[in-house]
Amino acid sequence: MTTTTSSGIESILPAGSAEAMMASARIAQHKLAQTSLAQRLAILNKAQQRILELREEIVAALVTECGKTKTDANIEIIGVLDWLKWLQDHAAKFLGDEKVATPITLLGKKSRIWHEPLGTVLIIAPWNYPFHIGITQIFTAFACGNACLYKPSEITPMKGIYEKVFAVDRLFSDSVVMAYGDGKLAADLIDQRPDKIFFTGSTRTGKAISRQAAEYLIPVDLELGGKDPMIVMNSADIQRAASAAVWGAMTHNGQSCSAVERLYVQADIYPLLVNEIQSQVRGLKQRELDAAGNTDLSRVTVGFQFDIIRDHIEDAIKKGAKVICGGDIVDREKLMLQATVLCDVNNDMKCMAAETFGPVLPIVKFTSEDEVIGLANDNEFGLQASVFSADIDQAQRIARQLQVGG
Repeated sequence: MTTTTSSGIESILPAGSAEAMMASARIAQHKLAQTSLAQRLAILNKAQQRILELREEIVAALVTECGKTKTDANIEIIGVLDWLKWLQDHAAKFLGDEKVATPITLLGKKSRIWHEPLGTVLIIAPWNYPFHIGITQIFTAFACGNACLYKPSEITPMKGIYEKVFAVDRLFSDSVVMAYGDGKLAADLIDQRPDKIFFTGSTRTGKAISRQAAEYLIPVDLELGGKDPMIVMNSADIQRAASAAVWGAMTHNGQSCSAVERLYVQADIYPLLVNEIQSQVRGLKQRELDAAGNTDLSRVTVGFQFDIIRDHIEDAIKKGAKVICGGDIVDREKLMLQATVLCDVNNDMKCMAAETFGPVLPIVKFTSEDEVIGLANDNEFGLQASVFSADIDQAQRIARQLQVGG
């Protein structure tokens, strides 16, 4: 690859190398920074239309590569379109110049805040929601005037899909450099000193990225593991709470960092809620996906995650947990595992302490608010949580004491 540096000197870089990718992105970012927000949003509007045109192709890729059901695949697209709508409606407000108060020591002067592009950002996407997470971060970076180096997961690369979306405009396609490869390529790209890094994935990999980025003082946004608790108080609607718990735990076979991974149920409604959950889970349809992708549960995306899920179930059983439904392998070769509900669990079990990332719902009985707040907070993860109660004051009181981001 031949690139021209800021000094006008041509240099030869190996095609496909991290150096070449960064050089290309830097050149594109210089052009992108000269555009207005209105121009960039107009391009994103065209990208939105392209996504609608490509919907069936995107869904098919997600079904094939991720093992998603058709419903779960469409949820990714809905989320992307929703985020694009938010950008269209709010970007001008958040990115516009702001007048601010001037301190008395600068009397007679005027003060403003200008929002300028950071430069070139590196986005490293996960394998569980490759389209939604990757595309929304790219769109946001582009709206802000930043070029992107985008490295999708090698497990779910979705090659060709992204390029068709970006092709709506030459500036867009130039401003997003696709980096297909494994973790070694990601590390090489960090060594090229991007202006910011966005990573979604495992805690272990997030720590490694943080250490490497710290050497260059690169700011990093990390969205890592979750062990999200759902709390159901006695006054909650049992049918609604059960449906929420089953969907929250089983959507995309539980392979979501914001999945319900721990369910805490107050004692008075515990038997009724457990029975309703058991009935709903047993009614789920699970089969190998065909081209239509129509089922409730399909397969785990990757073999190493299947092994982690199975290990958590076996560990819980050995330590005294009761399997009230599921728990068996449907087909190891095809990575199909039954939706599983566990009772009589405790925090010494892997399924309660570590991220399972699979179709497993452990249920715990509690008596008081103080008890459940302590149980929910007794975990190293703090991504999201939910509280179900007919008493809004009670729900907010509990929610404010949970040590989670959302």
